Amino acid sequence: MDTIIYFVEVIIQFLVITLELMGALVISYSGLLIFIRFCHLKFHQPSTDIRLRFARALALGLEFQLGGEILRTISVRDPQDLLIVGALVLLRGLMTLLIHWEIDHESRSIIHESQHEA
Repeated sequence: MDTIIYFVEVIIQFLVITLELMGALVISYSGLLIFIRFCHLKFHQPSTDIRLRFARALALGLEFQLGGEILRTISVRDPQDLLIVGALVLLRGLMTLLIHWEIDHESRSIIHESQHEA
């Protein structure tokens, strides 16, 4: 039975690291691409479009990170570790909500600007 528990913990840790790495890669890669686009299209495209794209990439990356933290709760045995993981889940969840709010706000702003231009 201990072998099965150890095997499950190893798989969970692998999945947690994989999800967190995927989130970091999404954020890093998107940040680099959006920075290049910003430098290239600085004078040709409104900055709100670039900000919106980056906010969406941040939200996606944070959702991968949040998935990793949620999986981490499965293998937590110590109450203090559970509090730390819970705090991380709460912080990442709040950051994701804040970014989604900003995406919604920027999207409405773009729609409002395009209606006034027409």
